Amino acid sequence: MKKNKILFALSLGAIFFLTAFTSPIFGQEENEHPAFFLALSDLKAARWLIEHCPETTWRKTKEETEAIQWIDNAIFKINMANIDDNLGINDHISVEEHPKQMDRLREAIHYLNRATADVNIELDNSYADGLHDNTMGYINLAISSIDRVLNNFHPNYLAALSHLRTARWLIEQRPETATKNTFDENDAIRQIDATIEKIKNASIDDQKDIRDHDPIDELPLQVDRLNKAVDYLNKASSLISKDEDNAFAGGLRNQVLGHIHSAIGSINSASTPVHLNYLLALSNLRAARWLIDYRPETSWQKRKEEDEAIQQIDGTLNRIKSASYDDGKGISAHVPVDEHPKQIDRLKEAVEFLNKASADISNEPDNEFVGGLRNQSLQNIRVAINALNKVLGSANNPAGK
Repeated sequence: MKKNKILFALSLGAIFFLTAFTSPIFGQEENEHPAFFLALSDLKAARWLIEHCPETTWRKTKEETEAIQWIDNAIFKINMANIDDNLGINDHISVEEHPKQMDRLREAIHYLNRATADVNIELDNSYADGLHDNTMGYINLAISSIDRVLNNFHPNYLAALSHLRTARWLIEQRPETATKNTFDENDAIRQIDATIEKIKNASIDDQKDIRDHDPIDELPLQVDRLNKAVDYLNKASSLISKDEDNAFAGGLRNQVLGHIHSAIGSINSASTPVHLNYLLALSNLRAARWLIDYRPETSWQKRKEEDEAIQQIDGTLNRIKSASYDDGKGISAHVPVDEHPKQIDRLKEAVEFLNKASADISNEPDNEFVGGLRNQSLQNIRVAINALNKVLGSANNPAGK
């Protein structure tokens, strides 16, 4: 009886032994490809280093996401060949938990290179539908993705992006509702936008919205906001100037600095307007308007040409103010004038003030400013002068009336 029990136990052992070596789990294929088990371990270590970032200020790049996908594809390909260490995706060998993501990515490259060496031990690419070459392809793609992050990492540019957005916010978001953004302010915003776009086109992107900015004091006066914007632009310029490689991305550094310097120039123009002649013209135009419109001579019969002159003056005033050059004064505010009792004398003086306004505006050299503001304003004034001269000519020649 005891002998039969021993024979039965030996039979069971033999059955288990034969079953073990013919099952899919313990098959010949796995034992012939141990290097893939090592590759799985190294791939999971690299994946962990990329995905688990302790650096809270780091913004994950699309290249990191791509690298994780390529690693997952490599792991899946190996597992589909019935090679599985039965460990979870986050179960990895001991790695150095660097606090900085850049250091983690460098170490991830190290493990991916180890995985490459592991897979290269496998010479039989005919195994599992080209497992060797397919796995190598995925690993190389992962390495390429991380290399792009490492090669394009320019911390000065990333910091500059934040300063640029802050300067933009200070210019664009004005608490002062009495005046609009000037042409120069809008030009500064365009220069800043061009700078940000060039940096992002070079794959340097913190993924933040254009209105995301540094913590700032929301200054109530626009002139103070403009001065602060210049400070932030100077900070951005200083950071980018530290980047020694101007050959990077087709001379990115010098192009970006050019845009920033142009933005600073525009802000300085906005802070100290270069179009002061338009402000002088506003005053002279209002004086001419007053002399025409306010008639002490009650017996005077207003002529249609006087209304036409006022209409042309109003058009000029509105055109200049639409270009954001406004002294904030009402339509009846004017320089001291000689309050002639006779309307004909008032019209003569009005022509003098219109000629002064014309001379003021003629001193503006840039007719490209705001769609040809200078020439259009001068044309309005000429029409107003001609209208008044018709009235004056008729008064001097009653017989031809």
